[in-house]
Amino acid sequence: MDPDKPVDPDKPVNPDVPDKVPAVGKVLFDAKGKAQYKVTKSGKKGGTVEYYKNKNTKATSIKIPSTVTIGKITYKVTSISEKALKGNKKITKVTVGNNVTQIRKNTFSQCTKLKAVSLGKNTVSIGDRAFYKCTALTQIVFPGKVAKIGKQSFYGCKRMVKAAIPASVKSIGSKAFANAPKLKTIVIKTTRLTSKNVGSSAFQGISSKAAAKVPAKKLKAYKALLKKRGISGKKQKITK
Repeated sequence: MDPDKPVDPDKPVNPDVPDKVPAVGKVLFDAKGKAQYKVTKSGKKGGTVEYYKNKNTKATSIKIPSTVTIGKITYKVTSISEKALKGNKKITKVTVGNNVTQIRKNTFSQCTKLKAVSLGKNTVSIGDRAFYKCTALTQIVFPGKVAKIGKQSFYGCKRMVKAAIPASVKSIGSKAFANAPKLKTIVIKTTRLTSKNVGSSAFQGISSKAAAKVPAKKLKAYKALLKKRGISGKKQKITK
C-alpha cells in the first residue's frame, strides 16, 4: 500500500488479502454488503471502525454491532458517522452495540419513522442534531456513561413523552429537547448541571404539564436553572 497515495473514503475496498491491512480512512463493506464501515484505527489486531453508511435501503430495523469481521480482520465498532442514516424514511428501530461511544452529528436526523432506540452501555456522547425531528420517537433512556447531550439533539421529537437523564451527564446543548410538545416526564439524576453547561431553550416548547424530577440537594438551584431553560409554565412542575 502506497502511504503517499490519497485515500478516497467513499471507495469501498475488499481487504480479504492477508498481507494488506486497510489504512485509516478506507471504507469497507461488511460480508453481506448491508453496511459500510470506515477504518478509524488500522491494524490486524486492535483495529477500530465507525459505522459509515447503511446500504440496505429496505431495512426497517438496524443493528449496529459491537464488532465486525471484514476479510480476516475483526474490528471494534466505536462510533457512528455523521449523517449515517440521516433522512432514512424506512427504519423504525435501531440497536447500538456496546463498543460504540460516539453518536455523531445528524446521525439519525429526520428519521421520521424511528420509534425505538437502544443505545449501547458505553455511549458517552450524543452529537448535535443526532435525533433531530425524529417525529415518531416516543422516549429515550440514556446509558449511565453519557456525558454530553448535544445541541438540538432531540429537537422536534413531537411524540417523545419521557426522557431520563443519568448522573453521568455534564452538559446539555441549546434546544436539546425543544419543540417536543408531548414531553411530559423528565427524570434528571445528574447534579452537574449549571447555567454554563445547559444551553438556552434546552426544554423550551415541551408539554405544558411537564414534570421534572431532580436530585433533592439540587432542587433550589435546578428550579432556577430549568425555569430559565424553558420549564417555566404555570402547570409545569420541578420536584425532588
